[in-house]
Amino acid sequence: MNTNQKTLNEIYWACGFIDGEGNIRWNKNKGTKKENSTRSYGCAALQVAQIDLFVLERLKNALGCGKIYGPYKQRYENGKPYYYYAVTGVKCIEVIKRIKPYLSPIKSKQIEETIKQHEEQQKLPKLGNGIKLKKKLYGKTAKRN
Repeated sequence: MNTNQKTLNEIYWACGFIDGEGNIRWNKNKGTKKENSTRSYGCAALQVAQIDLFVLERLKNALGCGKIYGPYKQRYENGKPYYYYAVTGVKCIEVIKRIKPYLSPIKSKQIEETIKQHEEQQKLPKLGNGIKLKKKLYGKTAKRN
């Protein structure tokens, strides 16, 4: 088996793993309680939690990006520590567009909804430093403190 086929097989494996264990969504930022908050509305996220670190390292290598966090304690007694893999933001959009053809209809719908949210956010005006305004939500221009 040549290197390209091994790489392709790893991507297919990653798609199956994400299809069964992954979570693809739009993470909404809570922002601050101030009406004129300048925090962005959110970002795309692909996340997978597992107790087996090796599996998440394999996923990260197959996709070529992302971070692994943990270990974290389980919420129930006698639970094993777990880790989670995450890729967020623009990099997440790139990844989910690339893997979408290989995923189930349920995951494909999650991807479509996430991409739609991302595109909507991209239409909003930006401040000079790239932070989105909440003008669309509040009808006011955000002020800097």
